[in-house]
Amino acid sequence: MIGIVVINTGTLFFYPAQSRIIRLYSLMYIVLSLILLYPFFKVMTGSHYDVIEKTRYIGSDKIDIKIEYYKNIDTSRVIRSESFWKNGKKDSSWILYDKNGKIVKQEKYSDDQLIETINRNQ
Repeated sequence: MIGIVVINTGTLFFYPAQSRIIRLYSLMYIVLSLILLYPFFKVMTGSHYDVIEKTRYIGSDKIDIKIEYYKNIDTSRVIRSESFWKNGKKDSSWILYDKNGKIVKQEKYSDDQLIETINRNQ
């Protein structure tokens, strides 16, 4: 499919302007190929971790919680990170874990501002 896109892109530049039907078909093949390739590009650029997102409301504040897990072959889940947003801004403790479950890094935020970073050596 990528070859079709490359060849037809070259065709657009190398055929003379009077060959409009050839250029139109090339453009059609490019668009169709890109539409078909979109799911593959999306998977390639997606997260390498399983993600669970939750939303809670405390009074008028919206709290978003994002928990990432390392992908495992078995059914066990090891947390990679925890992060919190309050009304769309970084808030509270953001924690990064290694594959053994030990804390590697902890950051504290308030109103989208980094307050403190704690790096833990293993």
